[in-house]
Amino acid sequence: TALYVGRRVLTPRVIIERMEFDFEATRNQLGALYSSNNNDNAPPPPPSRVQLVTGTVTIYCKQGKKQHQITQEQLHQLKEETEQRCPIANMMIASGCIMDVEWKIGTPPQED
Repeated sequence: TALYVGRRVLTPRVIIERMEFDFEATRNQLGALYSSNNNDNAPPPPPSRVQLVTGTVTIYCKQGKKQHQITQEQLHQLKEETEQRCPIANMMIASGCIMDVEWKIGTPPQED
C-alpha cells in the first residue's frame, strides 16, 4: 500500500526502494486462556485480539541518477494515507488496536 501511495498519491512522487519493519504486538492473553468450565453464569472472556502495536517503519527511497528524496512532510502524508488505505492497518484499527508506529527516513549506506 505504501508503494502505491508513494507512486500514485503523493506529489511529487516518492519512489520507495525498500521498507524495514520492526513491530511488537501486545494482547490480553486472558482471552485466549479463558475457560468458563461449563459455568453458564461465568462472565464473558476478555477479547484476545491484539491491543497495541508499537515499532518503526523505515523508508528507503530509490537512489540512482535521479535522487528521490522524501521530506518529513511527505513522510507524514505517506504514513497517514497508507494507514487509511491499507486493509491490514484498517482492520486492526477498527478492532480497537492502538497503532503506535513511528515512520522514519532511512539513510542509505555511503558509496566510496
